[in-house]
Amino acid sequence: AVDHFLQWCAAERVVYDNTASVPEPVLCAYAASLAGVYAGGTARSKLAGLRFAHEQEGRRWLGSPRLKRILRSVELAAPPSAHRDERPPVTTAMIDEALLRLDPTRPFDTCVATAMLVMFWCQLRGAEILSATRRFDYTALPTVSCLRLRADAGGRASQVTTALWLPRTKVERQG
Repeated sequence: AVDHFLQWCAAERVVYDNTASVPEPVLCAYAASLAGVYAGGTARSKLAGLRFAHEQEGRRWLGSPRLKRILRSVELAAPPSAHRDERPPVTTAMIDEALLRLDPTRPFDTCVATAMLVMFWCQLRGAEILSATRRFDYTALPTVSCLRLRADAGGRASQVTTALWLPRTKVERQG
């Protein structure tokens, strides 16, 4: 983010003093230059990276409500390539086909089948139940203690399904 900002400063002939905070009009001009080139989330990420660098170096961030409005406009002016076509939903037939191709005697295939079924029936993202590293994050990813019978989770006693309680998700940081 900082490198991109510095490249923009050089291209626009903006004098940048890396010992002082970037002035608010310069931040707004930089954000506006991203319109029609990047998606709104990418523009926000670039400014978030620049803000992080400011805070790491002990400089004050001079963002403003005007900068937020400009970022909203950048989001609305995103190029067509920033929008993906809606993908067809995964169906039970697709799940069945995948299950037929997995070998239940192989532990890895069993894990893949389990993850696939849990993600499908709970409509989860893979990162919400699978660790991206070999180190498991017990504060963010579900454990066996997160599984409860539906009756234990407040459902009817006759229900034999289980509930999966996630410590946190992408949108619900508190679970």
